[in-house]
Amino acid sequence: MHLLLPIAEITPAAPGPEELVLRLLLQLAVILAASRMVTWLARRFLGQTDVSGEILAGLMLGPSFLGAMSPGLMGQLFHPATRDIFAGIAEVGLVLLLFQIGLEFEFKEHLGRDRRPVLAIALAGLALPFAAGYLVAPWFWGQLAEPRPSLEGFRLFFAVALSITALPVLGRIYMELGLSHTRTAALTVGAAAINDAAGWLILGAVAVVVRGDA
Repeated sequence: MHLLLPIAEITPAAPGPEELVLRLLLQLAVILAASRMVTWLARRFLGQTDVSGEILAGLMLGPSFLGAMSPGLMGQLFHPATRDIFAGIAEVGLVLLLFQIGLEFEFKEHLGRDRRPVLAIALAGLALPFAAGYLVAPWFWGQLAEPRPSLEGFRLFFAVALSITALPVLGRIYMELGLSHTRTAALTVGAAAINDAAGWLILGAVAVVVRGDA
């Protein structure tokens, strides 16, 4: 008898606007509470910066911890219906953070016309992790369950992944430590920006090569 019901009657209705807003507010409240608590613990007992505690809180609320310990609870808390909205909020926050980094750091004053140091740091920060990742990738590839990607494709992706810098995190750490106006901060963040741009371009090229070999 149930099979004869119209599809609209047996398909769960999508959450309405009010429910979506309520779920988003609940998620934000949980994230803020967890971030503040973990940040305080990390700063108090481990001497870490706030951004380190926030990353740890994200790992705890994500599939690595909460999802592994209680998948049902994670599914209820972070409902799939809010995923796209939350991703949009996260992207806006990332853009604002990068804008703040651009305002805080004094690149022109500390770097001037001599860009050789920042280029050298960027090149070393890209080449050394890439080479190391390419060399150790076969061991990690061997730990993957079947079906596995091609070894060469995995090595390239693994090497590029190790080469890309977390620019927003680096900038936040310097700002929290009150070092955003120093030459060291300008050099490292400037190099990280070049590193990231080059890394993403290389990643795009690697993706094209891997697809062509597939």
